[in-house]
Amino acid sequence: MTLSARLIVGVLVALAVIAAVPLGAAAAAADFAVAGGWYYTETGGGSGKGFNLLDSGTDGRGQVTRFYAEFNRLGGVPVLGYPASNVFTLPDGFIYQATQAALLQWHPEDPPAGAVELANVFDMLSRAGRDKDLQSLGIPPPITDDGSAGSFARAVDIRLGWLTQPDIKSRFLANPNPAAIRSWGVMNSIQLYGLPTSQPQRSGPFIVQRFQRIAFQLWVDAVPGMPPPGSVVPILGGDLAKRFALVPASAQQPQDPASPAGQPVIVQTVPALQPAVNLLLQYDQAKGTKYMQNLAEHRTQVIVAPINDPGALGYYSPDENVIRISNTLANQDPHDLADLISHESSHALDFWTGVDITSPQGCYDTEFQAFKHQTDVWLWMYPRLKPQPLNQLDQFLNSVAQAVTSNPDAFLKTLTNVYHHQCVI
Repeated sequence: MTLSARLIVGVLVALAVIAAVPLGAAAAAADFAVAGGWYYTETGGGSGKGFNLLDSGTDGRGQVTRFYAEFNRLGGVPVLGYPASNVFTLPDGFIYQATQAALLQWHPEDPPAGAVELANVFDMLSRAGRDKDLQSLGIPPPITDDGSAGSFARAVDIRLGWLTQPDIKSRFLANPNPAAIRSWGVMNSIQLYGLPTSQPQRSGPFIVQRFQRIAFQLWVDAVPGMPPPGSVVPILGGDLAKRFALVPASAQQPQDPASPAGQPVIVQTVPALQPAVNLLLQYDQAKGTKYMQNLAEHRTQVIVAPINDPGALGYYSPDENVIRISNTLANQDPHDLADLISHESSHALDFWTGVDITSPQGCYDTEFQAFKHQTDVWLWMYPRLKPQPLNQLDQFLNSVAQAVTSNPDAFLKTLTNVYHHQCVI
């Protein structure tokens, strides 16, 4: 269980846009953690109340929904805007929750444990007879006959050909969250946003293109208080769904938090490591994982101390229930220290959940999983690896993340060789 160094105007007012918020930005005072997710008051209309986004709801069939985790996987606030409704069910039987830009639709059948997709909100608005209303807001009507004669494959070819505006096309094809979604292609974009349902169309100071599940604006002219020219932003489809009564009135009423802030997750650590632990608490909140909660519940201490193995950077001792980070690293960047602690927190979670850690194969498997978790944390902090590494530890953590993601089989083989002395007694 050792991490060794031997081994990244009118219409303008009606069509409010989502301001760019960088992934990983600190939460505003208006939103905070609650049991099972996060609570947002930004869309509460100044009422002091807001909307809960939870991983602890139920789909009515005995299966837990995971709107919060899926919201983050799909890019969170920068892609979808703030949550703008409570959970509700429509006559089609699906469970929904509105955000400013979209309708989240829960799909319990998606492996491995259900997933969220964006609903075809602009198609739904068409069926509700709202195309003229949308046109008055600068959103083009859908093309009713694309010439595909009902063939989906033909429709894909034809409609992708409507992506003639390079900036909108680039936004449509872009991975919304590279830190969480490693592989992305055109079919992923179709699954997320739907197919184009209009050609790009100039509307006042911007160009709009409509899709089944979203609409994008490319700002062309400079307008005070609006995105600068060249910005591509989503039109707030979820807010339009609320405005035109696709979202039931009862679901639009802001609520109190799902629970009080409750007992915070407090990990027993030393001052030198507290900033690193705070980063990992943010990671768990963002990803819906429970590594730090496990440490808190089992009173695992995270300390700086000498480690007998001179090549070891960190060590988890089940007997003492202590994570040690080498005292030679006490003054390192908190991001680096967080990554080292994350590795050992994986071992602690394995131990307390009864995973096999004693057999040679169990030892190799849990070490590999610890390196994978460490890599996930590193790429959450540095999606394209840490730029301009300053020292050998930065270089080491970059190289581990790169190796785990680029060739896991080769990494596992190297790990097996390096950890032979630890895993085979």
